[in-house]
Amino acid sequence: MSDIDALLVARIPKAIGTAAGDLIYWTNASTPARLPVGANPNGNVLTLVGGLPAWAVPASGLTPGTELDYAQITTNPAAISAGTEATSVAVVTGNSVTYDGTPSVVEFFMPTWTNTNASTIVTFVLYRDAAVLGQVKVSADTTANNPPVFFKMKDTPSAGAHTYKVAAFVSTASFTPNAGAGGSGNLVPAFLRVTKA
Repeated sequence: MSDIDALLVARIPKAIGTAAGDLIYWTNASTPARLPVGANPNGNVLTLVGGLPAWAVPASGLTPGTELDYAQITTNPAAISAGTEATSVAVVTGNSVTYDGTPSVVEFFMPTWTNTNASTIVTFVLYRDAAVLGQVKVSADTTANNPPVFFKMKDTPSAGAHTYKVAAFVSTASFTPNAGAGGSGNLVPAFLRVTKA
């Protein structure tokens, strides 16, 4: 045992730790204290309060990964033949949610898609309200059972109500997003999800 280990054992009473995961800290130069791991309700984070460790709700009131919005489609929408960003057609539209002005992560997933031309390029457009946040392009391999599409982006909406949306347009012909309700023999839903960054 090192001198430091011996010093710690001598200074921390065995009775202070009562459960696995308890955190031991010093309230001053010579007094140890216990922060029970069981006192951490879901959503709280370890922080400093008055210079001492404590479990507390983050300043924004939400922990990273908290789901803020989720919208899905479980059937194929109409084929999309729009040819420009300005005329892009919604694939999945989220709900109007009040954001607190801190960063969020927007995710989009679609299990597969079909198209009428094997050389089609599909451009997905991520919107916050009417503002375009960016594009993601995918190329067709065949006219059916094309690979899944998944992307995510970090965004910082202003405090207030906003709606995220994923729309799409094509380079030629048309394409159809594919989605299902899940279960045996069925595709899973296509979705848009927003979480706390």
